[in-house]
Amino acid sequence: MPPEPEPTAGATLDAAVDELYELDPAAFVPARDALAKRLVAEGEPAEAKEVRARRRPTLVAWAANQLVRRDRAAVEALLAAGNRLRAAQE
Repeated sequence: MPPEPEPTAGATLDAAVDELYELDPAAFVPARDALAKRLVAEGEPAEAKEVRARRRPTLVAWAANQLVRRDRAAVEALLAAGNRLRAAQE
């Protein structure tokens, strides 16, 4: 079974969900379901419902997310270059 994200003490729900999106797409659904189950056990059914509503990212979305996480500066440079090219064509 894939590892379940384990938020550290004081971590927010957003941080736990962010950890889900760091996982390989194949591990996303089992980890998401385990997190939702744990939230229900901790008396947080509304948060569990929110977590269960999250969908596994497409492979393209996951890859883009990984690029941003690993080298944000390079992605920002690429986007800036695209903006300059677009402006030059106008």
